Amino acid sequence: MLYDPTGRPIAETVQSRLPAGQNFLPELSDRDATDASRGLTPSILDSIMTAANGGDTAEQCRLALELEEKNWDIAQAMETRRNAVLGCPWTVEPGADDKTAKAGAERFAEELRSAGNRYIVAPDGEEIRLETFREMLRSLMSAVIAGFAVSEIVWHSDGKLAGFRFIPQKHFTFAKGRTPRIVTTDRPEGVPLPANKF
Repeated sequence: MLYDPTGRPIAETVQSRLPAGQNFLPELSDRDATDASRGLTPSILDSIMTAANGGDTAEQCRLALELEEKNWDIAQAMETRRNAVLGCPWTVEPGADDKTAKAGAERFAEELRSAGNRYIVAPDGEEIRLETFREMLRSLMSAVIAGFAVSEIVWHSDGKLAGFRFIPQKHFTFAKGRTPRIVTTDRPEGVPLPANKF
């Protein structure tokens, strides 16, 4: 059985203790002591890439974020790619050719259109604005540089989609396999992601 930082089984944490509209993630630090790109040399870059190949992607992800923040050419190229993706029309296709499947696809498309622009209160009391579907797509485009991207799906207690919360890549590890795990302040080895939540 897997346990969260409070000692409760993760299945219990996600299904019974987690209030509607709350996010799964325990405390994540958003502070970095130094820039990943400061004092970058070929040997430091090699060690960052070697660590990433071994599953420790934190520095690679921090470097990817800084590349876009500090290099105008990369930032402009990424904005062009994001706008190209966001400019494409989208539809939800039914899984079968019957009225029920078509009605389900239409309802889900409406859920995606109305999701986001809501605030939830995190366990630490912080107010978090949930992203819309379009904002989630924009956030997930960061996978182009970092190599992967993850957003949490936040559901209402009535089963409706509340919105999405982008989780910065630096909070993940692949050290225990090819499946991402969330690194928290008190679980440096990572916590498995609950099914149907990310």
